[in-house]
Amino acid sequence: MRLKSTIITTVLFLILLTTNNQALAACNDTVWGECSGYCGTQTVIYSHTLNYSSDANCPSNPPPAPAQCATYECFDSGACTDPSDPNNFYPVSGVCCNEVRCSDCSEVGGNCIYEEADVLCNCEPPQDDGSGGSTPPPTGTPPPTGTPTPTPTPTVSLIQGSIQTDLSAALSGAYCTQASASPINNLSNITLRASAPSQTTQDATFSFANPSNYSISNVMTGTGYTVTLDLTNQVGTNYVCSCPAPISVTDPYLCRYSGVYPPLAGVNFYLREYSLSNTSWFQVFGGNLFASNLVASTIPESFCAGDPGCQPALNLPSNSSNPLSSGFTIITSSDPSRVQTSNVSSAYHSYLHLTSRPENRNAYALRTDLAPLSYDYFYRLAENSAITIGNGEDLEPLLSDFTSAPWWQPDEVNYVKINGNVSIDESQGFFLSSGQQLVVFVDGRLTFDDSNPGDTNRKITSVANGGFLAFIASGDIWITPNIGYELDPNTPTVPVVAIANSNLEGVFIANDSLILQSKTDIGEVPPDRKFIGAGTFVGWGGVTLNRTFDDGNLGPILNNNQAIENFIYRSDLLFNWPVKLKASTSNWREINPRLITQ
Repeated sequence: MRLKSTIITTVLFLILLTTNNQALAACNDTVWGECSGYCGTQTVIYSHTLNYSSDANCPSNPPPAPAQCATYECFDSGACTDPSDPNNFYPVSGVCCNEVRCSDCSEVGGNCIYEEADVLCNCEPPQDDGSGGSTPPPTGTPPPTGTPTPTPTPTVSLIQGSIQTDLSAALSGAYCTQASASPINNLSNITLRASAPSQTTQDATFSFANPSNYSISNVMTGTGYTVTLDLTNQVGTNYVCSCPAPISVTDPYLCRYSGVYPPLAGVNFYLREYSLSNTSWFQVFGGNLFASNLVASTIPESFCAGDPGCQPALNLPSNSSNPLSSGFTIITSSDPSRVQTSNVSSAYHSYLHLTSRPENRNAYALRTDLAPLSYDYFYRLAENSAITIGNGEDLEPLLSDFTSAPWWQPDEVNYVKINGNVSIDESQGFFLSSGQQLVVFVDGRLTFDDSNPGDTNRKITSVANGGFLAFIASGDIWITPNIGYELDPNTPTVPVVAIANSNLEGVFIANDSLILQSKTDIGEVPPDRKFIGAGTFVGWGGVTLNRTFDDGNLGPILNNNQAIENFIYRSDLLFNWPVKLKASTSNWREINPRLITQ
């Protein structure tokens, strides 16, 4: 890969060696100053373009940014095995020798790097004048220049590459690449062409045997081309640019590479299927999903299955090495149509589990009694140990206020009751370490928020293994739209669903509703942020998942390969559940007695 440099820099060197004019001939447009006298010095200015050439054996591959090339030593005669070759490789300080090449400057006008050096001149051995003495060479005469290297003549060449499905493509230097090839062979009515100033635009031709491979011929060496792919008028498919990214945020069908110098292969374009029809969906990792009347999460299986980072199922394992950890969907209704993982009725239950999980694939439970364990139930178990705070006003407590209080027990479970509505964000420090245990009863509404959604911190609460954190509210629990990962529909990323990346950790129980708010709830416009929660999330009055990627434009494309709401079950929180909040339950019912012999 080669990247044209447009940086102009000046570097000063003092060379204490006799000038080697062959080495200097590798840089064109040399300007010589006056020699100061016999074996004196003169200022020489060299100019040249800077092109990168990636080399797999070089430890600094891909090449450094052009700004790091200030010590480019084009005139160092010891750097070249054949200084007369204008395509020979030259070193850069601290960089592999074969990463930078010197080439003729005159072909590209002002896009040159200029270097200035003071070199010795007129230092040839004295000449015998026939009288036994010697005559020094005349003063002020440039040393012999030898035969200058001619400007390379442009020749007709090729630009080649392929069009592939984006599995994990990313930029490597100036061009995109990915580990595994995934050619797209069914594209039609697209245009792919190379253009350059003062050059005829050349269209690509595609291989008959391998339609994903293309070649652009009749391009000239020494010229930087722009290679543009236009998918606007494709027929029978709906692909958009992925790597390189679309040129415009409003047009995902147009992408390009700039500064492409032929001959060059591997100029690949990576695409993804485009659909605005899929709706937002959610997933549960490693635990059971309970509901009273309806569970509906429409899995975009045909899109998700084609992305190695997407798992097309509602109930997923938290650890891929354990095939039995996917969990189940359980509802109180007796109607199987109330469990939906597809918008097609015949496939309602087709995507409950991954096809690779035959042990529990697409199993679910109906007519299951769920006995709500309310705010009052839990508070009665702990009220004798609870510290009461607040008189009904809105509060924003700090964890440090609790841990520094005289009642805090570092080795025991601490119970706090707060009267009034409570708001918690990342600045309040609810990040519990191993051994810290806290249960907060909120007699009111509990709101979680990210006070600075523009920063890099996405975690609002956390609890380390060996710790415990629970919030139990008598009203609603609101999770504001500021919490989560803001994604760009034009360059979709997929944050890994893991505890380390979760936004909220702990046990969250709302006596009323647990609501993941959308931007529309606060007067803003989606796409909403992707949410990752780790722990247990309960809304006895309902769990409302309002988030959507649909912004009326390109946002729904994010639905194709990721769920917008993600919940990870943490079994360690059950293991560390406070003894005081545990109670044995019995289910007594009358049965019709009969003899055991009947």
